[in-house]
Amino acid sequence: GQETDFGSRLHDLRHRFAIDRLREGWSVYRVQKYIGHDSVKTTERYYLRYLSQQQQDRVRSDGDNGFR
Repeated sequence: GQETDFGSRLHDLRHRFAIDRLREGWSVYRVQKYIGHDSVKTTERYYLRYLSQQQQDRVRSDGDNGFR
């Protein structure tokens, strides 16, 4: 139905937002806060697979830098 389609699109946008921010250099902790995951491990599990190893190292090394 239409509600399901909308919900799926909203989820896709959220997913895209998280990946794009990580690729821009946001720390994984900052993305976790914006997305609303209780644990940074959840954010890592869902999104870090889309980053190169170098990108993963960078977003993990920043702590919660930049989150205000």
